[in-house]
Amino acid sequence: EQPYESKYPEHEDLDEYINSNDSIAFLYYSGRKCLGHIRLGTVEETKFASIDRLIVLESSRGKGIGTALLNKAREWALQKGMQGFTLETQDVNLLACRFYLKNGFDIGAVDTMLYSNSKYKDENAVFFYSKF
Repeated sequence: EQPYESKYPEHEDLDEYINSNDSIAFLYYSGRKCLGHIRLGTVEETKFASIDRLIVLESSRGKGIGTALLNKAREWALQKGMQGFTLETQDVNLLACRFYLKNGFDIGAVDTMLYSNSKYKDENAVFFYSKF
């Protein structure tokens, strides 16, 4: 099958992650250009930091930017008392799935029903976890 790649606007509103005690965004810049960012928050009940989004510009992929953002996020999560990461992506987003597996994440679950009533009904949700 053809791999699918999620596309997001480069400059999304990050207001809810700024000046927050339980969420944060880290941006990766080269000069004046933002090449990527990660957004995450704490889930106190599970002690996992939930990665809401990790984006690296297509032209900058494969250069370690995503891994650098994960490392920075890990430092923050550890300071917040978290014991790992959790995130969800789609099974058709092969680039993301491979990236997370390469960076030590494990698949914790696959949900075949999450998108069944949406325009993404042919996709499955894959839940990744990484324990520190």
